[in-house]
Amino acid sequence: MVVFLAVVGLVLIFLEFFLPGGIMAVGGGILLASSILVLAIKQPGISMLASYAGILVLALFIVIRLALSRVKKAGVCLEGDQEGFLACVYPKEMIGKTAIASSDLKPSGYVQIETQAFAALSKSGYIEKGSVVASSEERAHH
Repeated sequence: MVVFLAVVGLVLIFLEFFLPGGIMAVGGGILLASSILVLAIKQPGISMLASYAGILVLALFIVIRLALSRVKKAGVCLEGDQEGFLACVYPKEMIGKTAIASSDLKPSGYVQIETQAFAALSKSGYIEKGSVVASSEERAHH
């Protein structure tokens, strides 16, 4: 029973990395805590409980590392290179041009470049609507 609760808890925590929302992580945490509680009731003694808790922490660390290694590390938008899949695509001729914030960027929002509106992400934090926005490349040249 103790091992079953722990294994199911670890599986739920692993799945949380792929199906976010927090419910599986909370459920996994509750099952891990329950396995410790059940062991404490069945096997009173601090040495057995401490050993089990240490093994459980190690197993949790391994599960988290395994899940993180499986999660793709992809950015939302690439700054200069426009090859491959992107969550947002800009025409290459727009890169490096000055834009005007058409909404507050907190840090995301919209900018107007010439006659077109684009989704944008501010690297410097909050930018008010109507502000002139320079791209990273343009600021590097000044």
